[in-house]
Amino acid sequence: SPSDAPPPPPTPRAWTAFADAPFAPSIANALASAGFPSPTPIQQRAWPVACDGADVVAVAKTGSGKTLAFLLPIFHQMIMAKKAAAAAAAAA
Repeated sequence: SPSDAPPPPPTPRAWTAFADAPFAPSIANALASAGFPSPTPIQQRAWPVACDGADVVAVAKTGSGKTLAFLLPIFHQMIMAKKAAAAAAAAA
């Protein structure tokens, strides 16, 4: 029954500045170069959840930044996995 369901995890603090996000330097540099002043509201809320490895389901208007809200955590994970694989190969 619904009352037996565990409560949802607490919502992480929103990342209101790009500096709050632990993105790889190449992503942070690209955001700065593109001239974006700060994350949009959907990005502020989605990034902490996605970077924690949780699923994100979000609804926002067209042009609100949803694409970057979903893609940047994925790109970050890919970059970090490539670096970890390269470090492991170098240590072997």
